[in-house]
Amino acid sequence: MLLEIRRYTIVPGKRDEFAAWFDDEVLPFFESIGMRVAGQFVSRDDPNAFVYLRVFDDDAERGRVAAALDAHSTWNEVIKPKALAMETAAVVEVVTPTGGSRFC
Repeated sequence: MLLEIRRYTIVPGKRDEFAAWFDDEVLPFFESIGMRVAGQFVSRDDPNAFVYLRVFDDDAERGRVAAALDAHSTWNEVIKPKALAMETAAVVEVVTPTGGSRFC
């Protein structure tokens, strides 16, 4: 199992708009292409931070989902441009659970 921790810095003053848009439009789109999102979060300490978690069984699934995303016109023509207009930075870390993790 793999977990992507995706942390975005959002344009100041736009985080609530970004989070609502993610919940209402981005998440259903992700689910329609088979992407699993374990949760989405806003930082209590940083008013511009938005974080979400993607879950994959393995690298092969991660690759399939990435290919489906990259090939989809909705992603390329609608969602990605809007996201990039509201993001100023992104950090992605891929982690695997330890033996005692609840994600195992």
